[in-house]
Amino acid sequence: MARNLVRANYRLDHAVAIDRRHDGSEMLVENDFRAAIKEGLLIRLWGTTRDIGPHKRREQQLSDRVDSMLDILSATPDPIVVLSEEGMVLAANPAAEAAWDRAPEQLLGSPFQAVVETRNALDKVRQIAADTRDAECDLGSGPIDLNCLL
Repeated sequence: MARNLVRANYRLDHAVAIDRRHDGSEMLVENDFRAAIKEGLLIRLWGTTRDIGPHKRREQQLSDRVDSMLDILSATPDPIVVLSEEGMVLAANPAAEAAWDRAPEQLLGSPFQAVVETRNALDKVRQIAADTRDAECDLGSGPIDLNCLL
């Protein structure tokens, strides 16, 4: 830590370290340090220490959940597409890429309407989402499932 403080011109921010609590247990902390140097000597050192263990654990939990969901989506045989509120494709599983015969870079960031051939596809998806939680819906020509947009 001392070497990093000197290299950072005696202003060190966000230095992660393992510290000990009063009871002797370890905790993950983030430190901000400042030092007063006079004639090459350390006169004063002060700073702030924050316990970031809970934050890092939550971050790891969320990362693990994302990895798990991506594994599930990748293994799902049905096409799945994640859309932004504006109708941009944010994510697509391999089945969706195969269904539309497009590489991921051709799907991601594209407007959903440019991906599917159905007119007003985004409006229909929004209506389906508002009307039902089921995979089947009535789009005016009898019950069909969401694959009608392929």
